[in-house]
Amino acid sequence: LEKHFNGPQDMEWALDEDDSLVLLQSRPLHLLVREPTRAIPPCIPGYEIKLSRGVIACKGIGFGPIHFVRLDEDLQTFPDGAVLLAKHTSPKFVSVMDKAAAIITDVGATTGHMASLAREFQVPTILDTEIATSILKQGEVVTVDAVNCNVYAGIVEELKEYAVPK
Repeated sequence: LEKHFNGPQDMEWALDEDDSLVLLQSRPLHLLVREPTRAIPPCIPGYEIKLSRGVIACKGIGFGPIHFVRLDEDLQTFPDGAVLLAKHTSPKFVSVMDKAAAIITDVGATTGHMASLAREFQVPTILDTEIATSILKQGEVVTVDAVNCNVYAGIVEELKEYAVPK
């Protein structure tokens, strides 16, 4: 069929009651062409790294002001484009994942429910840093590189192109 139609085909077929192959339909196969991805540099010179530890639950780049979530009520005031900072992971964070530029926690596992939600929402996430809440401050602007497990002070211009807009 590929020779006949001069290209890749998406074919549907079945076996009849005599185990004979029956072609149901054939149509052109639409292949997604992926642009080659460029590697994100492991360290960007000229920027302060505030944190370089933890485990990555969802890869990506995000940037924005820190919003420290201590209580459930802090989720109600979560601003668009902020970086969620918390001591522990919580599936309740799903209520702001559509607004979060990234998530950072002191404690948490990549196998947990919140980590799965972060991957589903494609929110760059670094967990189990142990010390993020003692280093990062409310309102401080950071760039979260959840590819190389770095959190930079300020916005790293060289990484902006890799960020998924919220």
